[in-house]
Amino acid sequence: ARHTYASLMIAAGVNAKALCEFMGHSSIQVTLDLYGHLMPGAESEAASRLDALLANAESQARGGAYQMSTTHQPSQAASSVSEQFSESQPEQSQTDPFAGDLAR
Repeated sequence: ARHTYASLMIAAGVNAKALCEFMGHSSIQVTLDLYGHLMPGAESEAASRLDALLANAESQARGGAYQMSTTHQPSQAASSVSEQFSESQPEQSQTDPFAGDLAR
């Protein structure tokens, strides 16, 4: 029942720190060790955010205004971290957040 609860919370978009507190874990590390495999897209989201930061930094260095945005077009000079990451990672199911859940 606890694993199902945690799985549903992750599917609903609850962040790891809040889940840690809801589950009563002693640290976020316990939560991530147990349920990190259920957090699809965490790596690609982080890579996309880094791409946005690098693109904005390059734009600012060229005299443009800093813009924080979740959607962006990475420049040629700033190598796309998300593209490099996605090439090195196996495809994960975006439609089933519980894919592989029973295997663990």
